Amino acid sequence: MKEPSFTFGIEEEYHLVDLATRGFAPVPQELMAACVEVWQSDPETLHYHPTGYIALGPRSQESDLFEVFERQQRIGYIFDGGFEYPLASRGFGWLAPVQVGVAVSTEAKDGMTGKRALQVAFANKRFSEPPVYQYLMLVPGRYRFDARARTDLESWLGLQWGVYCQDAPGRAPRQLFHTDRLVGLVDWHILHAEFVVPKDCPAQLLRLELANPRSDASSPGTVAVRLNGRLWFDDMKVRVLDSPWGG
Repeated sequence: MKEPSFTFGIEEEYHLVDLATRGFAPVPQELMAACVEVWQSDPETLHYHPTGYIALGPRSQESDLFEVFERQQRIGYIFDGGFEYPLASRGFGWLAPVQVGVAVSTEAKDGMTGKRALQVAFANKRFSEPPVYQYLMLVPGRYRFDARARTDLESWLGLQWGVYCQDAPGRAPRQLFHTDRLVGLVDWHILHAEFVVPKDCPAQLLRLELANPRSDASSPGTVAVRLNGRLWFDDMKVRVLDSPWGG
């Protein structure tokens, strides 16, 4: 008798590549990025949905699909949050626009996890735009942001990580959260914040930005600030706290 099939929803679209291997093994992130680029090139023809899909399979694979979902919960919803791969500046990878006086790279650093950490260096540079950012596609729900940071940065203000809703053109960005300020000489420490993605926020932007002098502000700083020094980041994750499916 033919085994009955079932359906199971998995949130992030790059799991489709995982499932396609039939071995449920981690897939190189370059392949994930390349697949996402292809899907996004013609979403209507390829039936691409940016926030999820339904996986079909026999009942015998149900435990494997749950394992894939649970693994995603562990590694989080940030693409290469461990910064183990070179910056590709494409797809769902980290984007780092070229700026004079700013260098963004993945380098070895004492105290990191794995082989690399993100390094952002400023050479007495006046802050002009976020040096590194990544687009996210989180479904509505409650999440937690975690990262490890180390700073050796001279500035009277400093930087912060923030997440924003990518709204329609002309609408002011809505900040979902920001971390504490990153400034001075501070060894590796933990950054964390909880935030909610509303229903009218289909895509988000995670970026390193100028801190606001007001800690309770819901926007980045806009003052003139010069930065000199370096910052390092590692183990960056966004994890779901409340299931998008209400479980």
